[in-house]
Amino acid sequence: TIIECSGSAYGIKYISTAGNEYKNFKLEGFTIQNSNNAAGIDFDYCDFYLMHDVRVTSCDQRGIRIQNSEQWTLNRVRSDTNTGDNIELTAEADIGVIINCSITNSSGYGIDITASSCNNNIIIGNYFTSNTSGNINDSGTDTFIFSNIPNAVNRDFKIYVLSTTAADQYV
Repeated sequence: TIIECSGSAYGIKYISTAGNEYKNFKLEGFTIQNSNNAAGIDFDYCDFYLMHDVRVTSCDQRGIRIQNSEQWTLNRVRSDTNTGDNIELTAEADIGVIINCSITNSSGYGIDITASSCNNNIIIGNYFTSNTSGNINDSGTDTFIFSNIPNAVNRDFKIYVLSTTAADQYV
């Protein structure tokens, strides 16, 4: 499925408010392109979600923006050829995982973590190339960046988060 925005100020917005967060949802299996919105896909006050097998391309500003959200995962997302940053984390985008993604050809950063209030994010096993400002800008706190590949094919990674009560698998 291709969502064609034709250069208009359209995009996908999941925007709520503090105390009324959107929770427990999944975006999967589509392409959004040519958005002139603030971001092709914009998350604000969204928790516990997964974006999987999605492409965000040729947007006139950011590809994906995540803010005021926690415990989210971007898996096998392709964000490319966006005029701004491909993926921007800002304003308390916390405890997120960006894994097995292709992040290429932006005029900004591949991933731009703009605020020190973005805590405990994981960036692992991603492919980066041709992001004008650089692949990753990390102004966040306790960001874990590991095994990202600037010029090779990704491998599948699994992250296990263990506690005294349960083990959750983020894929």
